[in-house]
Amino acid sequence: MIRFPGSIRTNLILVVLAGVLPVLAVVLGSGWERREHEIQNAKLTTLRMAEYIGQQQEDEVARIRTIMAALAEKPAVRALDVEACNEMFRIALATNPNYVNFALMARDGEALASALPFTRQNLSDREEFREVMANGAFAVGKYSVGKVSRVQILPFASPVRDAGSTICGVLIATLRLQDLATIFDKARLPKGSFIGL
Repeated sequence: MIRFPGSIRTNLILVVLAGVLPVLAVVLGSGWERREHEIQNAKLTTLRMAEYIGQQQEDEVARIRTIMAALAEKPAVRALDVEACNEMFRIALATNPNYVNFALMARDGEALASALPFTRQNLSDREEFREVMANGAFAVGKYSVGKVSRVQILPFASPVRDAGSTICGVLIATLRLQDLATIFDKARLPKGSFIGL
């Protein structure tokens, strides 16, 4: 036989607890389950976004590599014709608005031509420039801030060869990284989230 306490107050507290505790347990359990669901959802969203950005970047590298190879074969570029290159690069930039600049550097890194107006610039200290000069092949640089554009960029470099197949210059194209921020903003990840590229 169950014996209840003699106090009415104690009995009322026990009755209230008996009614509230199961509801509290359900609410806490549901909250925990919802939290786990949100964590899994954020992980899947981040994974999908990383895969999407990765694929976009691979496609973009293949595309710019083709554009730069075509530019490097132009007679005006191979001859380092500054005026013709300036005009050609302005057209290339107008048809590729996600890029910040197209430029031609001499073997010593001095800027010769650019889609954007510039003062004297030397890019011989940039990793992508040094890699092209050392290996003679297309190179992708690291995140930086453009010396002429002053915006966040990812630079690409490609060799320019003269008639004797000697490297006579280096083409530079710079991808605007700010455009990737819109993808991140649209993902609506939890506050404090970040994606490293």
